[in-house]
Amino acid sequence: MTLSWREKWKVAVCGLMIKTGRLTYDDYTTQELQALLTPLFPRSFPFDVPGGKARLTITEAQVHCQEESNRLALQCFAELNITVLDTPLYRAHVIVVISGTPVYDIQNHVISIEDLKSDATRLVNDNYALLNDSRSLIRQIVPGLQLGKSLTEFISAPLLNIASIATTGKTDRLLSYLRLYLDHNKQRILDYHKPEIDAVLQRHAETQDLSYALGGNWREDVFHRWGKQVFVVNGGLRFSFR
Repeated sequence: MTLSWREKWKVAVCGLMIKTGRLTYDDYTTQELQALLTPLFPRSFPFDVPGGKARLTITEAQVHCQEESNRLALQCFAELNITVLDTPLYRAHVIVVISGTPVYDIQNHVISIEDLKSDATRLVNDNYALLNDSRSLIRQIVPGLQLGKSLTEFISAPLLNIASIATTGKTDRLLSYLRLYLDHNKQRILDYHKPEIDAVLQRHAETQDLSYALGGNWREDVFHRWGKQVFVVNGGLRFSFR
């Protein structure tokens, strides 16, 4: 980025203040960090479920600063959609909270996020939620299963007993999965998928470059020249010159 003469003057003045000890840090507020983050969304993450597909779409995220643990947290508002055998079974808004530690690479002048973790996944109860009955799909897999006693026994039977009703392998796994939807518990279904949601976000983090190269404006140029470390403070991210 080419700086204007006014911006170059600001950089020079800041450099003098840093060398004389009059300027020791520059804070980026939560609002400024949020402005950098907003263009990155929406973003979708597909994953497999027995007999179908699921997709977690993060539509927006809010930055939160955790000074005590030196972590930046993202509270992500997302949509979870699940389709089995071409039938929409589940739709819900969820809140996913992920956090990581900001680290400054002084040699390459980049800020990266390390030790990324999923801190929470919770359901939002609103009008967007949809939970369809899986009984019709179960009858497609086990044609002889009828309403009444046989279905009641199927719902209440232990998972290991499903093999006595259907075939082995993938069908057993699919029937076990469809049973999850029979009690119409949205939170239970979300809890079941939480490990996979965490895993797909972790895989994405491992394959993406979670670094930010400095130099986009005169303030970043100042830290590019004299910056030493970054850490989280209450309400923002501190760029320290010592």
